[in-house]
Amino acid sequence: MTDTPTLPIIIAVIAIVLAFVVDSPLLVACLCVLGLVCLAWWFILDRRNRRG
Repeated sequence: MTDTPTLPIIIAVIAIVLAFVVDSPLLVACLCVLGLVCLAWWFILDRRNRRG
């Protein structure tokens, strides 16, 4: 088991997959932004875990 937080990655993957499914351009943009925010969240948490 890794100590890297997986929740932000799961949310980002779901948001990006949904962005390909929906038809509304505004919703696609919001889902892409949500995916990017979750990836940034994961990156910050991962760096904190590596520092100790």
